[in-house]
Amino acid sequence: MILQLYDLECILFGEYKQASGAVFPYYIDLRKIISQPPVFHRVLEAYATILSTLKFDRIAGIPYGSLPTATGLSLRLHRPMIFPRKEVKAHGTRRMIEGHFAAGETVVVVDDILITGKSVLEGVGKLEMAGLQVKDIVVFLDHGGGVRAKMSDRGYRAHTVLSLTEITETLHAAGRIDDQQYQTLQAVNS
Repeated sequence: MILQLYDLECILFGEYKQASGAVFPYYIDLRKIISQPPVFHRVLEAYATILSTLKFDRIAGIPYGSLPTATGLSLRLHRPMIFPRKEVKAHGTRRMIEGHFAAGETVVVVDDILITGKSVLEGVGKLEMAGLQVKDIVVFLDHGGGVRAKMSDRGYRAHTVLSLTEITETLHAAGRIDDQQYQTLQAVNS
């Protein structure tokens, strides 16, 4: 799966500014998987393996990057999906949470990458304000840097499909990244 994601250019190397403002020598862009159903299926399968061990009533995707993944998981697992809006519109229903739910239900949150945890925590905050319970957060990639511990300190269990170390080791062993890229990514991990 890592090699497929690399070949699809979902894993990029260079200088990329993240939503957090930090600049990293890599970028993970899972948005491209929706154009490649076999790869999308493998990613969903990896998430579903983790979700199968958790107890929840609904799946919540964090806009916008993880909405296709959350939708795919909802369909695959036959579980209802909701999502917190990034912004509440000044027209229409003005809902903060889209989809049907009842206060007190448990929601598993799905996102693409944990860097600082800011976007996922904003989404979780909106869900909790609506009376929903969040215990588990499942992401594709944990950047590292202690964010999982931060989630734990706030009472959430963070689960990850892959670590940056696993991606780095696999790409290097397959000759997809050179020694310099490998060293750069190892430095990010430490």
